[in-house]
Amino acid sequence: MSREALCATVAPVSVKALCAFGAKAGDLDLRFVPAPSAQEGMAGHALVQGRRGENYQSEVALQSECGALLVRGRADGYELQSGSARVEEIKTFRGDFDAIRGNHRALHWAQARCYGWMLCEADGHAAITVALVYLDLASGEETVLEELHTREELQAHFEDLCSRYIAWAEREGRHHSALADLLGALAFPHGAFRTGQRELAEAVYRAASKGHCLMAQAPTGIGKTLATLFPLLKARAAGRVDKVFFLTAKTSGRAIALEALRLLERQAAAGGKAPADPLRVLELTAREKVCEQWGALQEAQQANAVDYETADEIPERFARSLQAANTAMAEHFAATPDAAQGPLQRFFFDALHFARLAESFGDHSVFERTLGPNGSRGLAIRNLVPAPFLEGRFADAASAVCFSGTLSPFPFYRDALGLPEDVAVLDVDSPFSGRQLHVEVAMDVSTRWRDRAHSLRSVAGIIGSQYARRPGNYLAFFSSFDYLEQACAAFVARHPEVPVWSQTRGMPEADRQAFVERFAVGGRGIGFAVLGGAFGEGIDLPGTRLVGAFVASLGLPQYNALNEITRERMDARFGKGYEYTYLYPGLQKVVQAAGRVIRTEQDEGVLHLLDDRFSRAEIRELLPRWWEVRLGGQGGPGRGGDARR
Repeated sequence: MSREALCATVAPVSVKALCAFGAKAGDLDLRFVPAPSAQEGMAGHALVQGRRGENYQSEVALQSECGALLVRGRADGYELQSGSARVEEIKTFRGDFDAIRGNHRALHWAQARCYGWMLCEADGHAAITVALVYLDLASGEETVLEELHTREELQAHFEDLCSRYIAWAEREGRHHSALADLLGALAFPHGAFRTGQRELAEAVYRAASKGHCLMAQAPTGIGKTLATLFPLLKARAAGRVDKVFFLTAKTSGRAIALEALRLLERQAAAGGKAPADPLRVLELTAREKVCEQWGALQEAQQANAVDYETADEIPERFARSLQAANTAMAEHFAATPDAAQGPLQRFFFDALHFARLAESFGDHSVFERTLGPNGSRGLAIRNLVPAPFLEGRFADAASAVCFSGTLSPFPFYRDALGLPEDVAVLDVDSPFSGRQLHVEVAMDVSTRWRDRAHSLRSVAGIIGSQYARRPGNYLAFFSSFDYLEQACAAFVARHPEVPVWSQTRGMPEADRQAFVERFAVGGRGIGFAVLGGAFGEGIDLPGTRLVGAFVASLGLPQYNALNEITRERMDARFGKGYEYTYLYPGLQKVVQAAGRVIRTEQDEGVLHLLDDRFSRAEIRELLPRWWEVRLGGQGGPGRGGDARR
């Protein structure tokens, strides 16, 4: 039932939901207190109910109407004896009874009183005893709290909760009705669509309207974010979508999405009378971004590992020991809540998460053990294939749209992500032409591991020569921080007059923003960055903010034990282990980085692919169709050369 219809018809709501909404009380006590599992709670309820006498009824189904609400629930226990009535609400806990928070008890009392009223209404009681029964799962002992309430008291309490809920629901109904009208009349913010934008927007709307999944590849720079959010909001207005979750891999992508939503909100507000908060936007930030040191501490721990080994299964003895440790910590925290702070609490949460992942361990995962230089040890379950975890999420969603400038070949991303076989695919033609981007392969450069030291002079020379021909802002991408630092040092030694700035390991958010801001309109200099890092996608540098890029790598993931295991698993599942593990992910990073150069149909720029392997036909076949790739030394810039297409 839609929210808009709530005030006109009777809407069902559970007692638990009603009380959770209207009976919240207490402070913001954030201390961790372990809660019993659902199975433990059910067993505890059965234990208490089994102790009661023959006049005791368990799980009594009740309902009561109040205005536009139909409130439903099940009373845990109901007993009639000697003309008196008693209702029980049973709760289970661990540890110290006095540690149960006041705000939790307030919710428990509210539920019990609601059931008290519903029984008075159903059976005509003038008064009823309302009891909270707390069962200690460790000892099996009960702590019972009782109140005697008149029918009138319980009715007033119940109606007060319902009135609060109804008032909120009416406000929500008005808001959603106004929002639907607003979004229904929403026009595209820029008036006319860019080339390719309308095709993408129409495909997204069709997918959302029909409940399908869509994979869309569209060129970098056409405005994919806006062309995706706009039709999803229009689908919301048509009643096809309720909530939109927009997921980004990089912080820069999140900023673009938020700016697109602000633009749409301004457009909606300008089009007519809008609610006070027409679009409700919640931004969720990863822990690595909240704590600037977290990321550096981790992508450091991995760098300092001196010993690494993997296993295809988790040792059974270790799994049992971990479960026992989790149980012991839960009981300790329950008895002494103040102890659930600091590093021990963090370890407990990590151990619980590890145990849950262990339950789903399969051929898509690997068990890792690492030894650090100071003797520290690390254990991890690494997921190698996202599909087993994501396919259920895609199935539960009303619609899912996966879009990028690099989703080719489609079968790879469909298989790796767990999208359904019947997923719709869209490959939007580029609005850009080969004349806008001069792409040249450096035939005399190899960035293979064994050749990197010898490549530095050539790489520095190519960057310097291009800068001399056309001074301006450039991005130079490298496969690792070590290679970046060596290349930057080699370039500065040969060209000290050229301004340079570099991405650093564990770069704080403020420094990342400063890095991007160095690319000013009409500016000059070269930013050195890691391929696949924070500046390889999601940043918009149109016009003279960026006139060219250098990519000194095919982007292939490092050859190591973990990636070789991934290759084996991918090969076993899909028959294309090397392509799925190394080639396709690597070239995706290359194309994403190159996409920083041409952002509008007025932009012009250059792209140097600094590795002779880019000349191979099978590699060039995976590059964007609109690129005209020239092989250095076979015609040179401006002389035709060997075009890929």
